[in-house]
Amino acid sequence: MNLCGPPQSTAIIFHAKTRVFINTHGLGRNTNIWDNVEEFRPERHWLADGSRVEISHGSDFKILPFSAGKRKCPGAPLGVTLVLMALARLFHCFDWFPPQGSSPEDIDTTEVYGMTMPKAHPLMAIARPRLAAHMYH
Repeated sequence: MNLCGPPQSTAIIFHAKTRVFINTHGLGRNTNIWDNVEEFRPERHWLADGSRVEISHGSDFKILPFSAGKRKCPGAPLGVTLVLMALARLFHCFDWFPPQGSSPEDIDTTEVYGMTMPKAHPLMAIARPRLAAHMYH
């Protein structure tokens, strides 16, 4: 059953104790919702009114990296906050460059389908400190 395509009927009946598995990978790549799904464009998550697609709570089910409802990940808000803080520190403290001999366009963002969606090829980048040396101790 394809719940992401055009509706075939107005109601879907699930019998008691039916297990329903949501293809969260498919939600994030649904061409009925997103344009150019294989293209890396983080700005697609900003909505026309300036708000963003919520990934850790709320009722917008365009993308569900932490699941939803009463079975959603209880640590999602903390996880999102920690990842954002770590990335902010990395971006603030270092200037980032592709390896010598390559350009940003050469970076391969291809993923391998799986539970965690790892990169098909490891991301290689050169980090150059941008702050005074005593700031790193």
